[in-house]
Amino acid sequence: MGSYTIPSMDYYRLQLIPYLEIQGYMQQKLEIQQLIYWLFVIDIPKFKAAWFMSLIVNQQFSVCPGMGYNVDKIELVLSTRIRIEECYKKLIVDLCNLPAVWTLKEAKYLDECKQSTDVNIDLNRWWWVAAQTDVIHYGTVSPSSVDYCYPLPGIGTKDQTVTVITGSE
Repeated sequence: MGSYTIPSMDYYRLQLIPYLEIQGYMQQKLEIQQLIYWLFVIDIPKFKAAWFMSLIVNQQFSVCPGMGYNVDKIELVLSTRIRIEECYKKLIVDLCNLPAVWTLKEAKYLDECKQSTDVNIDLNRWWWVAAQTDVIHYGTVSPSSVDYCYPLPGIGTKDQTVTVITGSE
C-alpha cells in the first residue's frame, strides 16, 4: 500500500463566493373563543447555500480554475400547540327552583371558563439535505493539481511532480 506526499507550494487564490441565507416559517392558527386554541407551525431554520468560483495561480505560473458549492444542513420542523377551554355550568343552584339557573337575570350559558395549560408538541423533524462542503463540479481547489492546472502561455510550466512513497509506515 503506497502513500503520496504532496509538496508545499506558494500560490495566489482569487475566489468569488455568492451565497444565500434562507429560512422559512409558517403558522396556521385556529381559535374558537371559549373552546379551543390550536397553532400548527412549519419551520425551516436558517441555512446558507453558497456557490464558489476559484482561480488559483501557483508558483509555476499555472492557472487552476474550480467551481463548486457548499450548503448547510436543511431541516424541516413540524410542531403544534394546543390549549382547550375548560368550562363548566352549574345545573342545580336551588332545588326548589330548578329553572332559575337558566332564567334568572344573572344566568349564563357557561358559568366559568379557564384555559388549559399550553402544550408544545414536536410532530416531526426531517433533514432534507445533509451539510456538504467543498463539493467540486469542475476543476480543482488545489494549487498542485496535475489534471486541472494549465500553464500560462509563455511563462507557465506543467512541471508539477508528486513523490510516491511505497511501503508501509
